[in-house]
Amino acid sequence: MQRVFLFGLLVLLVASGITSGQEKNAPVLNITPPSIATDKAVAYDYDIVYVRAPRKGDDKQIAWTEVFSPLRGEPGSDLMLLHPDGSEEVLVEAGDDAITDPFVSFDGTTVYFARFQNAKQHGNDRLSSQSSDIFKIHVKSKKITRLTRQEFTPNTGVADAKRKSAGVYNLGPCPLPGGKLMFTSNRNGYAPTKGYTPTTLQLFTMDDEGEGEGNNVELIGHLNINSALHPTILKATRRTIS
Repeated sequence: MQRVFLFGLLVLLVASGITSGQEKNAPVLNITPPSIATDKAVAYDYDIVYVRAPRKGDDKQIAWTEVFSPLRGEPGSDLMLLHPDGSEEVLVEAGDDAITDPFVSFDGTTVYFARFQNAKQHGNDRLSSQSSDIFKIHVKSKKITRLTRQEFTPNTGVADAKRKSAGVYNLGPCPLPGGKLMFTSNRNGYAPTKGYTPTTLQLFTMDDEGEGEGNNVELIGHLNINSALHPTILKATRRTIS
C-alpha cells in the first residue's frame, strides 16, 4: 500500500511539472492580427459591414446578442465599414448604446441595423438594455433614417400589457422586394413559452420608409409562440425563413 501511495504521488508531481512547463511555454494570444490588405491570397474589391464590440480583457465577458439573450448588446458596439485596403471607418458610433443585426440593401447603398438603447440602472452606473429600434444609413451621404418608433400594439384581451415597461424591441431588419422590410418585434406583448427568451419576438413587415400614420405594419408571424430571429430571404423565392 505504501509503495502504491508513493508511486501515485510521484506520478502527480511529474504531471504537475509537465502542466507547469506547458503553461510557461503556452503561445500568447495575438489580438492585433495584420491588416487583410497584407494577405495577397485574399482578393476582394468591396466593403464589409460589421459590428465592432469593445474588448475588455481575457478575464471579462462582454454581452453578446444571441439566441437566449436577444435583447442586449455590449455598450459601445459600433457599426463599422472595412475597406478593401484594410482601413476601417465608423458608420454609426454607438456611445452607451449598442448596434446589432446589420443588413445590406439589394443595391449596396444602404445598411439597415438595430440599435439597443442602453440606460444607467437606478442607483448605480451600470448600463442595461431598455429597448431597440430599427434604422437605416445611406453609406455615401451618412444620412440615418429611423424606421420604428416604440409603438406598442398588444391585444389587451390576451397579451401582457405590463411588458411595455420593459420597452419595445424591434430587431432583425431584412429588406424585401417591392419596397418592404421584414423585422422582428415584441410589440404585441406576448409572454414566451417556457421562459427560453425574455419576450416573444414575432415577424412583421412594413414599408421601407418606416412606421407612419398609416397602417403599414403587418404581423405575418402569427404562430411565433416563442421567438423569431434574423429573417432571411431564400435564394430562389420571395418566401422568408427565420
